[in-house]
Amino acid sequence: MNLDANFWKMTGEYSREIEEPEVTLSRARFLKSNGLFDIAISDYIHYLKKCSADSSAYLDLAECYLFLSDLINAVENFEKGFELCDGDYPESYLCNYANCLIELTEYDLAMSIVDVLLDQNPNHEMGIITKCRILIELKDFEKAFNTITKAIELNNKYYLSWATRLKIDFELEYYDIAVKDYKNALSLNPNLSFDYQRVYAMVLYKQRRFDEARKNFQNASELGDKRSSELLKTLF
Repeated sequence: MNLDANFWKMTGEYSREIEEPEVTLSRARFLKSNGLFDIAISDYIHYLKKCSADSSAYLDLAECYLFLSDLINAVENFEKGFELCDGDYPESYLCNYANCLIELTEYDLAMSIVDVLLDQNPNHEMGIITKCRILIELKDFEKAFNTITKAIELNNKYYLSWATRLKIDFELEYYDIAVKDYKNALSLNPNLSFDYQRVYAMVLYKQRRFDEARKNFQNASELGDKRSSELLKTLF
């Protein structure tokens, strides 16, 4: 659904002055689900002034900030939301909070959040992948390999697990495994992003399969990958 952002902005400014909080919250959730995050933020903030104990509203607000790449405000509202949670923490929000912290290079805190998630649900697929992402940033590639392999064992039909292991394979110089992992990822998602194609090209280069490597660098470059363009010039 394509919404008229100007319409919703104008009606929101008017209706926030006269509506009940629950109506404001419903509109905020509707706008968030349709990608109008900046307008949804105004509604969530207005609602939370009157209903400041609603943990889910803080977490939704945090995600709006995250989707707009406002990481500082995202973290602030994730913290407020989780402080108000009663019982188990909502798993998808934990995962997004951890990924937000990774972007801020807060790796230790991100790992503690992922550990909370995996304590609640040891088989949470995105939780395992997020933990692997932290381990990659910490350059603990052996542990990352074992971690992502667990995710593959749980579900071998999810492309991101194979694609993530591809990056680890390259770092560990497991080039034969990397080729298989790339092909598995590609079979599950023919539209892999160019960064995976670049890593695959590097694997082929390390195997001295230069013509294939050049072709994959060129494909990634044509998709907009500046790093692949640079590697084409330096390697060939």
